[in-house]
Amino acid sequence: MFNRSAMAELLEVLEEFPVVALIGPRQCGKTTLARMLEGRVDKPLLFLDLELDSDLAKLAEPELFLKQNEDKLIVMDEIQHKPNLFALLRALVDQKQVTGRFLILGSASPVLLKQSAESLTGRIYYLEMNPFSLAELEGKKTIEEHWFYGGYPKSLLANTPTGSHRWLKSYIKNYVERDLPFLGLDVSPTVIEKFWRVLASYHGGIWNASKISGVMALSSNTIAKYLFYLKEAFLVHSLPAYSSNSLKRLVKAPKVYIKDSGLYHHLTYIESLTQLHGHVNLGASWEGYVIEQIRIASKDKYDLFYYRTHNGAECDLVLCRNAVPIFGLEIKYSSKPVISRGYFESIKDLGTTQNYVIIPKGESYPVGKEARAIGLEAFLKML
Repeated sequence: MFNRSAMAELLEVLEEFPVVALIGPRQCGKTTLARMLEGRVDKPLLFLDLELDSDLAKLAEPELFLKQNEDKLIVMDEIQHKPNLFALLRALVDQKQVTGRFLILGSASPVLLKQSAESLTGRIYYLEMNPFSLAELEGKKTIEEHWFYGGYPKSLLANTPTGSHRWLKSYIKNYVERDLPFLGLDVSPTVIEKFWRVLASYHGGIWNASKISGVMALSSNTIAKYLFYLKEAFLVHSLPAYSSNSLKRLVKAPKVYIKDSGLYHHLTYIESLTQLHGHVNLGASWEGYVIEQIRIASKDKYDLFYYRTHNGAECDLVLCRNAVPIFGLEIKYSSKPVISRGYFESIKDLGTTQNYVIIPKGESYPVGKEARAIGLEAFLKML
């Protein structure tokens, strides 16, 4: 059993809001976390899985059923299957304004769950949950195991490349055949899976819809639509470019990453750690993995960007607070990284006060006058 970092915040917001939405990709542990609330809250829990006909039948008269159980914390799993409930939840909350009445679990962003955004404004708190982060593993898995297998529990705990591969293959199949179409992406599963794999081949690259549309033989608008749905289903992360009022010509398009490293490796046919270490995409894989772990660890403390000028100055990751650049980070899979002049130019442009080169392991040591190298785990503890 692993401790999930979302638990503390979940307990807090259940005491502050009548409705809490725990959102995140499928199979990241939302249901397990909800069940762990048993005995930690001062109400009995009532679970409804809205993918089960038996639980849906209980909601044949939803107002009557929910009122009969208003003394409980009612957990509704996969709420996107019953969007017409949102208006009823608002009415019930307004009739009896107490906190911790409903916990809804969903595998889509608030944008795709727009019914809840419209119906429950001011009454709902959205808490995003991720697959296992490195910090949550507490030494039970190595950093390389976590990097290769990714954070999805059934991939990470499969313990073998074959077991992980089998689960990830099924995961992708379910998403393209059922989940994404249900969320509104009405496209052939074959086309969506191809797009997902093509996108993985551009992992860490600057988004160029026209280039990908040429590969897919589809319009740029169609490609942008596909990207939107993968992002809103928590499968892809878009890293915006940092912009400022300087006179330098800056790259403005975002970079795009497959969020989970295990999914990325599966989509790019990397079948073992040995193969990964000799693969041309090693650096891109490590960069994406590091950025995702920092994104999870930084939560709401920092906004994340990358920085690049048309003259070649580049910083892999910029952490800003209140629009002010604080951290300028370079990401290298090396114990003795060679740092380009472009990185030092970029941190000078940005004026960052804390500049680090993120490497796999090790304590902090200087690399030049303006920056220090540091292992990923040590850096995450700093945040």
